[in-house]
Amino acid sequence: MKFLRTLKIISLIFFTTLVAIEIILRITFAKQLQIYSKLTFMQDSVLGFRYFPNANGTMRFPAYTRNFSINKWGFPGKNFNLEKDSGTYRIALIGTSDDCGLFTNGPLNYASLLEDSLRKTGHKVEIINLSIDGSNKSVRNITLAGGECLKYKPDLVLLRNEYPVTEDTKTKFRSTYKGIEIKYAHPSALDSAKLYIDKHLALKQFQHYVIDYCYIYRFLIRANYRYNIPILRIVLKNTTDSYIYWAKNLLWTEIMDKRNYNSPVILTDKQSIQLLKDTKARLDSNKTSLILYDIYKGQYDKDYKKIYKENGLNYISLDIAYNEDYSFGTMDGHTSQKGHIIIAKTFFDIFPQIPELRNELTRHKMK
Repeated sequence: MKFLRTLKIISLIFFTTLVAIEIILRITFAKQLQIYSKLTFMQDSVLGFRYFPNANGTMRFPAYTRNFSINKWGFPGKNFNLEKDSGTYRIALIGTSDDCGLFTNGPLNYASLLEDSLRKTGHKVEIINLSIDGSNKSVRNITLAGGECLKYKPDLVLLRNEYPVTEDTKTKFRSTYKGIEIKYAHPSALDSAKLYIDKHLALKQFQHYVIDYCYIYRFLIRANYRYNIPILRIVLKNTTDSYIYWAKNLLWTEIMDKRNYNSPVILTDKQSIQLLKDTKARLDSNKTSLILYDIYKGQYDKDYKKIYKENGLNYISLDIAYNEDYSFGTMDGHTSQKGHIIIAKTFFDIFPQIPELRNELTRHKMK
């Protein structure tokens, strides 16, 4: 009888402690431990991947939750016509996740804000945002600038600077399958990645139920993923599948493709400059200007203004002094709504200082 009473007390303390920890985690780590929801991707033979055209939904990340919509061309932002309106100066902006305007805590992004400011001051300007997220994707972005971008007939391409030019071969391709974002190196790997999801994830309904409703379990998955703790691997068994389900992210290259990729591939200075010069020449032949740009002061350690000037390439830096309020800090490095507002304002202020742009803005005044 005494043993049973002791067992009841221990059990009560144990379950009370579990409930208390669960409540604390739900209050303290509500954002960090929420189940992710992501954009929808489709494989693209030229760019590697792009957003699924006309897609819409909700993005959930630790730093923010927001709705998203993709236009009919598979790019972020509003729809636009293939042919620009007569007398309109069309600017194509090409960058990555920070520039596409989706990875932030609200609807404002610097591309649309800049367009609004220019139009409010009487300039017939349209900015189309052709940015797609992904780090080390400058080869892709340059390919986009000198390729598909031209069918939209921009007068100017604003290309976010990344130098030297890089290409991430390990995660060159992306697709979304059953809500999971798959990253892989070769198009042929997609079918096997889908099969893995069907076999390893779709059948684990009880495990998914626990992840959906238990913050303690999510906390342990997150801790093991970040710190690779042996005891947790033993207790939780297959934490990889649990993490894939929770984070909606399958890095197929690391799971099944055992080849040692030299990724990202970094082009030499000579190769980088030549690729940019070739792209500029192609744009010039289509009567389209190219300007490379940086946002934050001291972002890179090279004198790009000098390098690009010596090679006949136009470059501007907004030289914004970085402020912690312009991003989400350690939770997420993307630009906040305040940051997007500052970037748009700085762009607006610097545009008239660029002779080519000043002349074009003057020519494209609304009547």
